[in-house]
Amino acid sequence: MHRRLVAVTALALVLVQAGCGDNATGGKPFPTSDELMAADRAFAKASAERGAAAWAEVWSERGLLYGDGANPAVGPVAASRSIAGIVDELRWEPTTSGMLWPGVLGYTVGDWWLASDEAERERESRRYLTVWQRMHGAWKVVLDLSLPEQKTTSAARAFDFWLGDWKLEQRIWSGRGDDFEPYPAENQVRLIEGGALVERLEGHARFFWLGMEEPAPMRGVSVRVYYPEERHWRIFWMHTLDPKFGPPYTGGFAGDVGEFVLTERPAGIPPSRMRFERRKDGTVDWQLALRTPDGENWQPLWLIDFRPHD
Repeated sequence: MHRRLVAVTALALVLVQAGCGDNATGGKPFPTSDELMAADRAFAKASAERGAAAWAEVWSERGLLYGDGANPAVGPVAASRSIAGIVDELRWEPTTSGMLWPGVLGYTVGDWWLASDEAERERESRRYLTVWQRMHGAWKVVLDLSLPEQKTTSAARAFDFWLGDWKLEQRIWSGRGDDFEPYPAENQVRLIEGGALVERLEGHARFFWLGMEEPAPMRGVSVRVYYPEERHWRIFWMHTLDPKFGPPYTGGFAGDVGEFVLTERPAGIPPSRMRFERRKDGTVDWQLALRTPDGENWQPLWLIDFRPHD
């Protein structure tokens, strides 16, 4: 992809640009960050001066860079190689930011262009989203996406119902029969400048599949992007109990039900599915499940009841 790469398909979710009010974006915006804006500007300057070497320095070991296709460049070496062909002309400027985990994780959004197209810069709408994580005292890129011109379609606005603040009633499978453990949480979902849908979650959890013997505090973040050419969403997710983005879940909505599947799994791990159902009373039912060995059903792992925050 890259923001900075040319034409990538990507997301479209309406109404957004700077100046949208709380109702349009889902609520009070995430806190802005001068620190992240400075980090992104320093990256842009270093890229213009030193080319691909600057990318290798800023990228995290598992950082994802999405280009024209569905397969990302992963890590600093791959990211610097994928950008090498245009890096000498690549320019960008952040226009806004948001801090998701205070001092640890946040994002910048901005404009990108090629130096040879400077005269066209004002007429084009090429946007990017970069997610930053502080590692060993420095800000590193963990996800980078190019955001195309937004389009007003029902598919691109399918997640509008989820914007806002929510109380979560979680039930997480214990790994024993039909036993699910309850844990409280809450989240905020916002439509940000550039059109991406960003979620911030905070609560407690115990994921037996991560080897957890006791519950622990957890923060999570998701980024949702609609790709109009493929007519599907990509959902990128990470949390503090396993702090890195993995391959995205992809899928879409049929009426009030959305299904998103992750098939790119390590050997021996079955596909997993996220499922949303919008209820008539304004609540939302969410489920994470694994494909059963027979390939016919799904075993629920994590269930959440979303209720609007008072």
